[in-house]
Amino acid sequence: MRPLLPLLLVVSVSPACNCSKSGADNPTPVTLQFTNTTQAPLFIDATDSTYGMVVAPNGATADTPPFLEGLPSDCSCYACELICNPGGCPGQPCLPPTTTNPQVQMLPPDASVQRQWSGVYYNDSNQSCGALVGGQACLQRTNDFPDDTFTARICYGLSVAGGAAADAGVPFPGAVPAEEQVCAFASFQPQQGTVLLVPPPPQPCTVDAGASACPSGQLCFSGLCSSGCPLNNFPQYGNGYYVSVSAPSGAFFVQTQTTAATTWTGTGMLTGVTYLVGGTTILALSRSPGLSGTVDFTLPQVGSCCLEAYHADPVNGETLQVTVIEAPPASGNRAVVVRDGAGQLLQVADMAMNAPVLDATQTAPFTVTPLNDPQGCSSAGPSCKAFFSRTEFTTPEGAAPALDPGAVAPVTTSGANFQVLNVTNINYQATSTTGAPCSDLTELTPYVIINSRP
Repeated sequence: MRPLLPLLLVVSVSPACNCSKSGADNPTPVTLQFTNTTQAPLFIDATDSTYGMVVAPNGATADTPPFLEGLPSDCSCYACELICNPGGCPGQPCLPPTTTNPQVQMLPPDASVQRQWSGVYYNDSNQSCGALVGGQACLQRTNDFPDDTFTARICYGLSVAGGAAADAGVPFPGAVPAEEQVCAFASFQPQQGTVLLVPPPPQPCTVDAGASACPSGQLCFSGLCSSGCPLNNFPQYGNGYYVSVSAPSGAFFVQTQTTAATTWTGTGMLTGVTYLVGGTTILALSRSPGLSGTVDFTLPQVGSCCLEAYHADPVNGETLQVTVIEAPPASGNRAVVVRDGAGQLLQVADMAMNAPVLDATQTAPFTVTPLNDPQGCSSAGPSCKAFFSRTEFTTPEGAAPALDPGAVAPVTTSGANFQVLNVTNINYQATSTTGAPCSDLTELTPYVIINSRP
């Protein structure tokens, strides 16, 4: 909104104007309409009936103040017809009213909102007040001409806090951060009657181009530039959706330690398996001479993934090779690898806090590569964003599709059928140059591989 500040005095010898109005005898109303032509929901201002659609001078940018369509009561003295009254204006800046309860609403794909612009607006002007040399800055009530040229504008967001649970068309408390707004523009003349505003087409980009992939203030998501975080359905890590591997217990496991990692290994018979509600599996194992142990891990249950097929028997159980690695020691960042007696991979679960624990020799025949190709983001604090990327599972037969967070894919390799899951792939970037607002957050790239044997 244009700040209602008196303009600098300018020298004027013209007679007083007809200050009741300016422009055409009658205004020409215009309907402003915004349609979401994208394939994703957008979030628009719903604080009042304008939906944030404003009119500004022709050629306006996102920073150009819009025309005022009315004057706040405290600022009525700045109107040109009142500026010369005895006592004048109070002398302090006239600030626009503060919005105490901002609202936003979700606009789904193909949906529209509209409002009418009356064609009446306030223009910066100057009024000669009696014998004073020079003039007094004021705001002149003006009617548009049918063939005047203006710019209509609406600024919106790709996501807002709480937007994922919002119902279409239902306002809820919130606001789109100024640094994440996307603006749509349309040049028009009032005689057109209706002005159509649509989101600008995003610029194509590639992550490999780095900072130069997109205009200043925008980032590359899924091959398109965006100044905000597109709404996504990636699962939230935690709250029942996570990977956890406990340190093994019992003499079944042989423990070794270096400065880089603590490793537990054991080969023997699977004597029992317990599946708990919530995705936790407990394996009971034994080896000669009477050495037993247990290991447990928790996996997210997503579609057909993460339901292991273990063949437990207290007497004739299958032989398993179990390895648990914690890197660095005492960090709690662990991974488990389970193979059968012939070395066939049965399961991998890697907590991957800050970096994967396992390398390609330990996950063979898979090579797991967390990619840095943001597919979406979300706010992780006032000055920090979480960015979500894909993870790639490569085998000797080639690369499986790179998977979004939460995505599962079947992969056949080495004579076996597997399910692979990118649990999540999150890294953080600060949006402020002051301090280190993301420094206490852990980057996460956990993944799961399950042999889908009968």
